Amino acid sequence: MPRPDWIRLAAGRPGSGLAGLRESHFEAQQAARVAKLSPRQKFWDYDDAATLALLIADPQGAARFVQVQLAGLLGPDQRVTDIRDTLRHFLLAGRSRIAAAQALHLATNTVAYRVKRAVELLGRPINENPVTTLLALELVHAFPQLLQQD
Repeated sequence: MPRPDWIRLAAGRPGSGLAGLRESHFEAQQAARVAKLSPRQKFWDYDDAATLALLIADPQGAARFVQVQLAGLLGPDQRVTDIRDTLRHFLLAGRSRIAAAQALHLATNTVAYRVKRAVELLGRPINENPVTTLLALELVHAFPQLLQQD
């Protein structure tokens, strides 16, 4: 049966007993916070949403964080969006061009070019604060509206 567009679902991890129920409910609330703000997907579980829920607890702070960390990669242009997405996959894949290329269905040379271009646009090497850069990229991916905030 098709699910209506207006339905969003958030789930916590299963637990046992009253303590497990409390934890699962708290986790589902955190996932629901992400689901409410993100247009990306309709179902969020706690494993996918936990870090994003922490990062988006202060939306203005998250927008400022994105603006500072990704200055140079913030344009709405499709090429810049592709570079951001490629860099995100590259960092998620442990800086593996091959794994990023497979995930994106691209040639490894395309990934290498886009990562090189990202370095140029960021004005700093990728190995300088890669976790911080990845967190900012994850925020923009889940919450593209952060690109428009000042």
